[in-house]
Amino acid sequence: MDVNVGKTNVCHFRSRRDAPVFRYRGMELENVETPKLLGVTFSKHRGFRHHTKSMKNKSQKTLLKFSAVSNTLLGASRDAIRCFHLALVSSSMQYACPAWFGIASDTDLATMDSVQARGARLACGLPATTNTYDSLLEANLPPVSEKAKLLAYKSFLVSSLHGGSRAANVASCVPPSSEIGKLHTEITEAYGSVEPLTDAPELNHRILIRPWTLQAVTKEMADAVKKRASDEAVAHRHPADYELWTDGSYVAETSSVAGAVLIFAKGKESCKTVSVCGKGRSSFRSECLALHAGLARVIADRTLSRGQRLLIASDSQSLLMALRRHTARSTTSTFAGCVEMLNALAGRGVKIRLQFVFGHCGVSRNELADVASNAAHGCSTRYTLWHKDALSIARERIAGDASRKLEARETHRRRVVGIKPTKTKHLTSVRLLGCLASQARTNWSPYWGDLHRILNPSVDKCCRFCSDPPAPSPLNNRPLLSYVQLCEHLQRGTHLVPASHARHRPKSTARSSPERLRGVRSTPHLRLPTLNRSADKARHPRRQPTMVRATSARLPLGSLTSAPQPRVRGRTVASQPYYRRKPSLRATRQYCRGSASQSDAFRSFFLEETRQRSKLFGMCKTHDLNKSPIRDS
Repeated sequence: MDVNVGKTNVCHFRSRRDAPVFRYRGMELENVETPKLLGVTFSKHRGFRHHTKSMKNKSQKTLLKFSAVSNTLLGASRDAIRCFHLALVSSSMQYACPAWFGIASDTDLATMDSVQARGARLACGLPATTNTYDSLLEANLPPVSEKAKLLAYKSFLVSSLHGGSRAANVASCVPPSSEIGKLHTEITEAYGSVEPLTDAPELNHRILIRPWTLQAVTKEMADAVKKRASDEAVAHRHPADYELWTDGSYVAETSSVAGAVLIFAKGKESCKTVSVCGKGRSSFRSECLALHAGLARVIADRTLSRGQRLLIASDSQSLLMALRRHTARSTTSTFAGCVEMLNALAGRGVKIRLQFVFGHCGVSRNELADVASNAAHGCSTRYTLWHKDALSIARERIAGDASRKLEARETHRRRVVGIKPTKTKHLTSVRLLGCLASQARTNWSPYWGDLHRILNPSVDKCCRFCSDPPAPSPLNNRPLLSYVQLCEHLQRGTHLVPASHARHRPKSTARSSPERLRGVRSTPHLRLPTLNRSADKARHPRRQPTMVRATSARLPLGSLTSAPQPRVRGRTVASQPYYRRKPSLRATRQYCRGSASQSDAFRSFFLEETRQRSKLFGMCKTHDLNKSPIRDS
């Protein structure tokens, strides 16, 4: 193969020394410090910082498009945003993770977790100050560091089980002292060796596998109906010379799998029982062990000859589906042995039929096989660990380590729901009210925080993302303004500014109206309580507390037609863009906190605002806001 010198680059991995000069056919090769191989960018220091930076920039562009879709009135659902995030952002960040997981630093992994958490906050409508791992738990998204470690271990395990040159290469790249090597050593010491992978041949086409839909009978029907359908499927006009009834058993507490097979001869009620057991975490593994042991016993006894019929009855749909759809591919040695033994019997001229029967419905021979499989967990014949079970154990160990790290930090969400992720079916909800709160640029919505407590006074004061509401200051013991009076002053364009921020009035406001300018300081019942800065800093540490102000540029939408239109920066409020016409919900919170009647008034005001905003987009017929549930997400 000829090498194009002009398109060839070289990188010398070093820390302090200068890069040497490489020549090929008398021409000097270009020296690069950040080579890119198959989409992965490396650096001369054998780090991963450049690739992390490029992935972050690429993901932020995609998340910016997601924010435009999710933060609108007609925004997509949470589940849709989550699916798009998994397909477009998470998949790109997890690309080629077995190649870079060993060289990625904790800072690189934390950066990718923050990008993942931003997508989770967009999907669930969470505030920007929400903890990274709480956001991931709320959206049911795994951290990139956790997922990358699992994928790296999967690549290492599959390559090592294939043997040959692949096993030698992965052994040199992943030593036992590495993080992946230590995880594999812990699993093998606790559960034994892992079963190797082999290439299984294609299943013989003469083997008949009956479909598992018995006359449109489902598992929800009565046991008598399922028993009658199973007996009719087994009873054939040409009875089988031998019948194999297999069943498996799985105990999750001990990670033990066991299988049993009953061999019945034609016209006899007595049977031979073969029992096996092993380590595993799936019922499919136990069914494979039972079928493998039964076929091995039939072939060893040489009881079948040409022209005889063999019936294999099982209550495992997954096993029959795997055999029916099997093609020549790499699989476990146990499943490959089952396929080879079935092909060997079919090559002798034995007519093989696999039939599905319902379990635990009164079928006599299936019940006997079930009893034998439950008693087979202590037998001497044992099988090695399945590679999918090893992956399941690794996933549990990685998640357990992450959970122990999370338990060390106490947050409001973990105090309420623990460290369990939200189920995917609970991520689908109406985004209308949440999107309106997001449009108003507030850190509270009807699904969490202070507004959730105002609309639902009976809920616990400890919500998912906010602490208890701050206690009112003893200096501000004057009665609060009623909400009707608040709306009247908002319609007149009165500036509602706290006494501590009176000097920060907007410069562009006209000073021709003394009542409008001195409405807050001169009138006792218009005095706003000062902001509790310590509580705001504890709740949202990254954001500085903003000045509570309801200027004429932020009038409620309902007052645009009933009140005179003041001019702001050379134009009227009605001519302002839609994103400028937003009510000051933070100012409203100062008045509505602590009274049931005021919370009812705030709810009616919020729903009325939502209706009027919906009319602008033609949403009145599609959303009934009085019937939409408001609950904690």
